[in-house]
Amino acid sequence: MIAAVAKEHYRFNTTDRRPPPIRFDGGYDPRCGWSRNGLTFERYDPDAPGDPRQRLCWVSFGQPVYDGRGATVATGIMHGPLAGTGSECRVVSGFAGWTGPEGSCRRTWVS
Repeated sequence: MIAAVAKEHYRFNTTDRRPPPIRFDGGYDPRCGWSRNGLTFERYDPDAPGDPRQRLCWVSFGQPVYDGRGATVATGIMHGPLAGTGSECRVVSGFAGWTGPEGSCRRTWVS
């Protein structure tokens, strides 16, 4: 479900668009086979050595909320100290797996 948002909303399924480190909000920590879904994520480490500006780049996901028609997840991406956006994305499950219809994400915050 999160892989669908990463691929469709952030376009992380292409070789020229490598995802930033991933973090999960609110204690949520799924055990996903990212590579089975065509993605490679590194874990976000706020204490990683090196350039502190690199630690300001990440993509985050909250715990999905499921209902009878699909799921909604809060997500955000930071590109730098004051450059990021948050969204709430809706996906549905079907024959093609989890997919987000066009326009299924709405912006919730901008930095």
